[in-house]
Amino acid sequence: MKADRPQEVLDGLVTWFTIDGKKEAEAEYDNGQPKKVTTFDANEIAITDSVSVLTQKGVSAYQSKQIPNALTFFLNAKLRAKYEFGTVSRPYLDVLYFLGTLHFNTNNFQQAELCYTEASDIYLKALGAEHPNYASSQADLGRLYNYTGEYKKAEIHYATALDIYRKKLDPDHPDFLETLTSLGGVYKHLGEFNKAVPLLQEGIDGIVKKKGKMNSEYIKALNLLAFVHSDKGDRTIAAQYYVELKAITEQVLGKENTTYTAINNNLAQIYRDDGYFAKAVPLIEENLTIIEKQGGKQEPEYATALNNLARLYSDMGAFRKAEPMYQESIQIIEKTIGKNNPKYGSALGNMAEFYSQISQYAKAEALLKESVAVQERVSGKGSLAYAFSLNNLAILYQVMGNYEKAEPLYLQTLDIRKKVLGTEHPDYAASLSNL
Repeated sequence: MKADRPQEVLDGLVTWFTIDGKKEAEAEYDNGQPKKVTTFDANEIAITDSVSVLTQKGVSAYQSKQIPNALTFFLNAKLRAKYEFGTVSRPYLDVLYFLGTLHFNTNNFQQAELCYTEASDIYLKALGAEHPNYASSQADLGRLYNYTGEYKKAEIHYATALDIYRKKLDPDHPDFLETLTSLGGVYKHLGEFNKAVPLLQEGIDGIVKKKGKMNSEYIKALNLLAFVHSDKGDRTIAAQYYVELKAITEQVLGKENTTYTAINNNLAQIYRDDGYFAKAVPLIEENLTIIEKQGGKQEPEYATALNNLARLYSDMGAFRKAEPMYQESIQIIEKTIGKNNPKYGSALGNMAEFYSQISQYAKAEALLKESVAVQERVSGKGSLAYAFSLNNLAILYQVMGNYEKAEPLYLQTLDIRKKVLGTEHPDYAASLSNL
């Protein structure tokens, strides 16, 4: 049954219009069945290509980074699939997935959410709550919310998917193993380490059994487990994992891969926290060399690595080396990706921390205020990035002895972390202790 045509249709022509009165589709019916369906684009021009052709054109345009063209093709394919096959159909659901993925990958998260939610609702009604396709649609929503930092929502959808996969799929199925890892990563962000570790370990064991260690899936899962141990304070275990990951990633993905430089950075962070600066500095310097060879110094990744090296020198007390590195890092980020970017806000915060270390509080305050403004514009007042920048400004005011300014900022931070992370997260506990 075509879900979007009238329940009772007389023979003849039926026309559908948009809210603003434009012709959207028309169909010739014979005995209640559509014999010919025509759909129209935004300019009321008939769409002559089939759904499959429109979809393929959308994929090709997206791969060529022609995003506006890809969006038009997918929207036209969706419209044609709706009237030709109905919404409860494979063509419609396929287009909906491609459209959602396009929106996701171009940071249009609200539209991506609408596409993924619609697809999930259709699968639920058509196939039921135990079907793997419904689980897959729930995993798509989990991935979206995980990326946008809405971890409580991500938990719900990933947990739903995992429960279905556990019942319906083999324990070595890629979708099951990936969801184990993804949900473990969500629990890491939520600070629920006792839930994260067994899921990640189960995923790792399944990956090793099926494929061994020399693959990207193992790297991803072990990297998350290392993160968890680092966040728990088990830095010795985390460092051991990162050393293993560094060697495997070099062989599997190569040093030029961003995963390799990320692992270097994470390992350097552990060494930095433990005061092993002689071990940390070469790792960041290696990252700088790799990034410079790939794209030169005028790259955001180079600026990030430079910022990390500056933080190391700050902790070592080498302030004269650190300051110009911070300044260069901020200049590169501003030049390459602009001020309306979370990385710019983070770089400002790091340099503010440096000025606080050397008691130049006026400079630190100005940078932190700008950092707060950036995170508000880019991430919103309800985001963790905004809460982090507020917290840093509150800490500065506390160090300066200005408790009247510090307290309301701490309270704002507490409220955001409670809403996003829940009351069991270590960051929420840290906010409570600040008051």
